[in-house]
Amino acid sequence: MLPAHVIERRLKELESSAQQTRLEAMRVGAVLLAKMDAHLANETVDKAQTGELAALRAHHEMLMRLANDAQAKIDKLHAELHDLKYYR
Repeated sequence: MLPAHVIERRLKELESSAQQTRLEAMRVGAVLLAKMDAHLANETVDKAQTGELAALRAHHEMLMRLANDAQAKIDKLHAELHDLKYYR
């Protein structure tokens, strides 16, 4: 098991990275919603718009997966740190 100071430093790095990923996911999500709204308002369906929406959805899903994976690692490190501080 890693020393407490190493775990704490890694936690700070992961939390910062996860926050940046979440912010980017929110930004992409906002762009996606705006484009979907504009797409729904148009009567004609443009293949380029449909492709752009699909790409934005895929990018948003990837960012959300990255954020969720980072959060899982953060939770695991918090548990390790707790065990290290209180049970060893």
